[in-house]
Amino acid sequence: LYIRRFVLLSFVVCLFKAMEDDQKPTQSVAFKKRSTSRQHGVSMRKRYGSDDSSSDEEESCVFSMIKQRKMNPMVQSTLKNNAKAEKQGDLSAVKFSYASSPLEERAGPSDMGATLTDQRETERDKDARAQFERAQKLQKDRKTKGDDKLYQGINAYGGYIEKKDSAAGNAFSGVFCKGPLRAPEFVRRSVRWDYRPDICKDYKETGFCGFGDSCIFLHDRSDYKHGWELERDWEKGRYGKDDEDVHKYEISDEEEELPFKCLICRNSFTDPVVTRCKHYFCEKCALEHSRKTMKCFVCQKNTMGIFAPSKEHISRLGNKHNKEQDVSDSEGLDAEDVFVMDNKVALVTGANKGIGYAIAKGLCKLFTGTVYLTARNEELGKDAVVRIIAEVPKRACKELRFYQLDISDKDSVIRAKEYLMKEHGRIDILINNAGIAFKCNSTVPFGEQAFETMKVNYWGTKQVCEQFFPLLSPHARVVIVASQLGLLKKISNEDLKKRLESADLKMENLNSIVNHFVE
Repeated sequence: LYIRRFVLLSFVVCLFKAMEDDQKPTQSVAFKKRSTSRQHGVSMRKRYGSDDSSSDEEESCVFSMIKQRKMNPMVQSTLKNNAKAEKQGDLSAVKFSYASSPLEERAGPSDMGATLTDQRETERDKDARAQFERAQKLQKDRKTKGDDKLYQGINAYGGYIEKKDSAAGNAFSGVFCKGPLRAPEFVRRSVRWDYRPDICKDYKETGFCGFGDSCIFLHDRSDYKHGWELERDWEKGRYGKDDEDVHKYEISDEEEELPFKCLICRNSFTDPVVTRCKHYFCEKCALEHSRKTMKCFVCQKNTMGIFAPSKEHISRLGNKHNKEQDVSDSEGLDAEDVFVMDNKVALVTGANKGIGYAIAKGLCKLFTGTVYLTARNEELGKDAVVRIIAEVPKRACKELRFYQLDISDKDSVIRAKEYLMKEHGRIDILINNAGIAFKCNSTVPFGEQAFETMKVNYWGTKQVCEQFFPLLSPHARVVIVASQLGLLKKISNEDLKKRLESADLKMENLNSIVNHFVE
């Protein structure tokens, strides 16, 4: 297209030139064939003759024709920018693109380096063992195919005496070793995170290890505190105070080899027995194991089914258990939380008869603090106190008192709370036992029975908890006595059972369920 346009333009120019020269003497016009080897856009203008020159010399000029492309807003392309950037050497316009395919395999070895090799010495195919293996193969081929009389190199010479050892045997045997030994080429990484202490688990948990002194793990029964326990001791000012007694953690020679837990169940001993081979077990565990086999659980010796009670072991273990119990009771308590047992207070509701009476009587035998026996009938309550004093002449409790309390009456509960706050300022043991139940042959209408039952058993217990819980001391104990008749499995309504079993059940929802039942 460019060539045609240029030829046409040249022809028009020549035509006009000829028309101008009609009035002048006739001159010959020279035409030149355009070379086809030149690039597009490069051409030669027509040679114009000079009016001043008397000769026929012609002047020529060569130039490049670059077509100016107009901007078209409908065309979006990066060709122009890239061409301009390449021409001007602007690298900022050069763009890169990265493409990935999820179907292609990932980079690296397919086995993720499991068979990675590292050849730091002579290559595997060039060492002495490889040469020896090639020589053996050539000798075997000569026997089967015959000798072709072709020279195979000095390493291909074979001996007439055939050795029975293989290439691997020759390479690693001391007498017929062929060259230096091969170094391991496969990379084997053995990683161990040394976070665990190398302490014998059997000795730490039971005090006995079957390996004895040959055990590769440390025989240590020390106990270590966690980080939060150390921080707590530091904040309370107790950090390091337990270390003042240097003989506190010493173990006597007599108790050093004495296990403190059963080797079968890994729990504290229950009626410990000892075998003929001096191994200690619980009586129940030893008998169950002997039904399976007569061999000892530890050393596999024949016990003949004979187990003797370990009296000495029981006495030592009992003393040790008492010491540990005293330490565990006082551990974690602040100075203001440690009270003498005589200052503790226990309160039992509905204790004039039945289960409440038995609980109050048991506390008088074992509890050394003050015991409060409460009942809504003052006469029956005081009579219960007199009977307990008569039945338990040697009481451990500091004092047994009666206090009138009707848990269904909110004012009575508040008065009891104020009295305990004024007298003691605390409650250490709270036992909610008060409750009522109508007999099966009762003639009272069921609606009244439901109202009275819920008034005492539910709303009364709820009022006691709401009023007395603020008086509870740290590490106090609360017991709520219930009946098997209140088990959820005895509810026939599945919808109601699911609502009561829900973990998201709130107090408001429970109150509405109780009120709906009463209504």
